[in-house]
Amino acid sequence: MSKAIGFPRPNILDIMERVSLDGQIEEALILSMKYHVEDRSHWNAVLVTRNGFEFVAHQREFRSKHDWRPKGWEYNRKINAFLPPDAVYDTESQTYSVPETSAEKKAAADLAVIEIVAPAIGEKYMAWRARAYKAAPELKSNPKAGDALAHAWKSRTEADILA
Repeated sequence: MSKAIGFPRPNILDIMERVSLDGQIEEALILSMKYHVEDRSHWNAVLVTRNGFEFVAHQREFRSKHDWRPKGWEYNRKINAFLPPDAVYDTESQTYSVPETSAEKKAAADLAVIEIVAPAIGEKYMAWRARAYKAAPELKSNPKAGDALAHAWKSRTEADILA
């Protein structure tokens, strides 16, 4: 028996889609998220649809075209599940991986060149983030900027945090 294939935790305002019962593509917006602090892969989300609200969760299997899935995911007939575009499925481990595109590699390389200002002692996250974006405006157009800022914030020293 194959393992369920779910999808990673989405973000608020991500778009999900499905085929409605009348054969049309229906899109919905994630409006609310609830997830566990220690394990962010366990989550529940509320979708706003044309006809009200719907709920999705991490443990669902996405095997039917009528199930909610991230916008753009494609059906893989071989494993009877939806996967991200260009995903490579490993039948032995029953997991998938998505190779980095050249655009993502370029964005990561561009981010390595950008110098992110360090948080000041006692500075709040939002104030520091605004200062970082002001010091390096090219961060706004980089899709990996959020990850880089999160890494810089988490790598502060204990003295900076306690101040």
